[in-house]
Amino acid sequence: MVIADHGPGWPTLLTNPPALEVAVGDRVEAGALLGRAGAAETGVTVELRRNGQPFPIAPLLALAG
Repeated sequence: MVIADHGPGWPTLLTNPPALEVAVGDRVEAGALLGRAGAAETGVTVELRRNGQPFPIAPLLALAG
């Protein structure tokens, strides 16, 4: 699991990446590669949280598209 801390109250959790490109304590720049997904059946998940609660990411992805 990778937990990216974006600032007060905004972490992102990335679970089950088969290949990680970061280590504990690494600082990464915006857009940096955190890991690589494998085959579709590996089940990588991403969860954005706000103050400890899941935050809907789909509307944000629609803005980026």
